Amino acid sequence: MWKPIAIGGLAAAAVVALSALPAATATNYNIPAGSMHRIDPKTEIQVINCYQAQWGEKCMVKYYENGQLIGNGNATEMWAEDVVNWEKRYWATQGKAPPSPGGGPQKAAETCPGAPAAVAKNAPRSVAVFQRKIYDNYAMNANGTLSAPQRVGITFENFVVYKTVVNTVTNVPGKGAQRVTDGAPPNAVLTPVASTHVVCEQYRDGVQKRRVESRYFCFTSKDGEWACGGTGFPKITQLK
Repeated sequence: MWKPIAIGGLAAAAVVALSALPAATATNYNIPAGSMHRIDPKTEIQVINCYQAQWGEKCMVKYYENGQLIGNGNATEMWAEDVVNWEKRYWATQGKAPPSPGGGPQKAAETCPGAPAAVAKNAPRSVAVFQRKIYDNYAMNANGTLSAPQRVGITFENFVVYKTVVNTVTNVPGKGAQRVTDGAPPNAVLTPVASTHVVCEQYRDGVQKRRVESRYFCFTSKDGEWACGGTGFPKITQLK
């Protein structure tokens, strides 16, 4: 039987040091690169990437407090097991499971549909042009901030294009100059549109969808570029 040879207190120290290390394992916690993991009410960990080390899986991470990057932005190293367990402990205090639990096979992430095809600035009046411009109104929200969606998709369920009207200016007694819509230049040719569509916003921790029923006036601006502005109050139904 092998027996440690004690040289002063070195043998005991070596045993303690070894016992503090995780057991050698090839466990894969399936933590997606870029995923965010909340570990307390103010702090989140962003996983940059994970890899197999000698004693188990490690991840390079960055810390955020109240949505702001902590420190100089350099990634630090931590055990993948700690990422998973710290997140589980926090959500257990909230009486919930983690939004993206580790420690097992991950479900295929739900994604949003792609953007409608891009259109030329001076493209002729068409359904494709109007749908792209309505999509662009939502896509502006995906601005790269931590609280914003990573990407936006849209699915049109019903789309009706009506006969054009002119945004004429009329002097109404008691009200002054009035036009069809203040959102377009005077005398612009307006194309009224009615649309029912599903807006999909993909965040770091999941997807949110809502159905929107709305009306728009589409027109070309002074520089010849198409725009579609909403009119009236849309009907919005949250789907998840």
